[in-house]
Amino acid sequence: MTDKAALSLRNTPLLAAMSDANAARLLAATRHRAIAQGERLITAGDGADELFLVLRGRFSVLSGGRLIAAIGAGEPLGEMAFFSGGVRSADVVASRSGEVLVLRRADWDALARDLPEIAQSILAVLARRLEQASRHAIPLRPLAPTCIALTGDVPEALLQPLLGALGRIGRWSALRAGAGDARATLHNMEAAGRKIVLVDPPGDLLDDVDEVFHCDSLSAPPVAGPGNARHLVLWRDRAGDAITGTTEWLALRPGVRHHHVALDRSGDIDRLARFIDGSALGLVLSGGGAQGTAHLGALKALCEGGIAFDCIGGTSAGAAMGAALALERDPDAVMDLIEDVFLRARVMGRYTIPKYSVIDAGHFDAALQRHYGAHRIEDLPLSFFAVATSLTTNDMAVLERGPLWQAVRASTSIPAIFPAWIAEAGEVLVDGALIDNAPIQAMRSRKPGPAVLLNLLRSGDWRVTGAYGDFPGRGRLMWQTFTGPLRRRVPAHLPSAIAILTRTFNVNAQRRLRSVDAPGDVMIDIAPLRDMQFLDWTRAREQFESSYRAFSGALELVDRSPDAPRDPVKRLAAVRAALPWNMVDDVGGGETPWGDG
Repeated sequence: MTDKAALSLRNTPLLAAMSDANAARLLAATRHRAIAQGERLITAGDGADELFLVLRGRFSVLSGGRLIAAIGAGEPLGEMAFFSGGVRSADVVASRSGEVLVLRRADWDALARDLPEIAQSILAVLARRLEQASRHAIPLRPLAPTCIALTGDVPEALLQPLLGALGRIGRWSALRAGAGDARATLHNMEAAGRKIVLVDPPGDLLDDVDEVFHCDSLSAPPVAGPGNARHLVLWRDRAGDAITGTTEWLALRPGVRHHHVALDRSGDIDRLARFIDGSALGLVLSGGGAQGTAHLGALKALCEGGIAFDCIGGTSAGAAMGAALALERDPDAVMDLIEDVFLRARVMGRYTIPKYSVIDAGHFDAALQRHYGAHRIEDLPLSFFAVATSLTTNDMAVLERGPLWQAVRASTSIPAIFPAWIAEAGEVLVDGALIDNAPIQAMRSRKPGPAVLLNLLRSGDWRVTGAYGDFPGRGRLMWQTFTGPLRRRVPAHLPSAIAILTRTFNVNAQRRLRSVDAPGDVMIDIAPLRDMQFLDWTRAREQFESSYRAFSGALELVDRSPDAPRDPVKRLAAVRAALPWNMVDDVGGGETPWGDG
């Protein structure tokens, strides 16, 4: 055990509570082992006669091939089976080269007998992991990198501003691989707690980094890049240059995350820095029909308040609005788009023989193609995904490639109202709200760092005044429909088919949200207007303006405080608390009403 290795572990949660003498005793009982990238450290089903302490590197814990945890420096590995006396329950593979300390069972037994505090420290770490596991019933978000490599064509116009942005965010330092013993320098910098950008390293150093960001000009012929590059940075000289051809780049590297950067726009480079740092802010927009224009009012206020988002995802109406925002249209322009589609084009008033749907979707499809054009999702300046429900796979379909208008159309295919969307290979897709009306988990799985969910709030106790016997038969319903304007007596309130459908969406969404643990995320509920129906597009502008006023007022209240937070996530959390419907006990009056549609 070297002094450098001992120092790198000394301040970890595992050893911090120990005396220097006891920590030295524990470290002296271990043996050092170097691990290559991709090497299997633990195999499920094997015996557990060794406990590992991660000295350097990153390790993936896999169950059935699915990532369930990521373990970094200073953490124990394999402690579950080691202490229970059972067999290994998961595979552990090095996601980058690293080093571990190995503690054999006989040595552990001697230490635990002589130094009980060592056992207490390791069991405390184990207890913390169990607590976290009990809260996370969902796949964990990716771990933020601490060491990355930039490969490919990295012009100085990208490199220098990027290093400057990373330096402002945190303790990031550049290491150019051509000078001296780069590997030793890299390990020394990691031991000192630095985050490292390895610039244009040789191939043998790529095993020592958490992530590889391969850079190239969007106008260059597509190349695959290093085999372990999971990020593709496609730069162009000017923001006004069209983004095309991304599909060909991604065809060479399926599954890679891509980032579009204009070299003359500092905001693009700052956004890339946040993705590298693991602090990129994701925006998730729930479904909600016409009430979803509340999202646009909220985002107009947040944009005016200087809050920017780095990627966008949404369901149903949230997907439609998020797609337009990912095209870098401002909320006012998106609101105009909504009114053009649903009021001027009247796409919801084009009825047809109800064999496949109630609405003839031809006009809706034409309106979507007119407003979203020929843009493909992968060519958007901001990363975007839409969520649909796959009736083929009985699962969520996350749409992040292909024509933008088709993804919006699939995500908004309200069953029976619109015909289902038929995707490639005959996959049947309907409205994403059926499976996840607030897809914050889909955002988490795509990046480390915080996410903000704008979620339309609905009352938890929905009741109607009518009785089951009040439902009219066919003849009575036709009479009521044609003579309604002549009758003074209003029938007892009964839930419409649309109201039932939208509440069904809401039941699943709220149930999923209750099970979500969201450390670092901000989930903001928005109260729709009182008595506004789900598809009442005539009140969409009113909803937009009401939400804008509420969020503008909340921002002003937060920013007037002498201790107003500067961090965007803390600021958004403060805005949430200052919204009018969160500051009163009775949400049924004044500025904070909602309706159930």
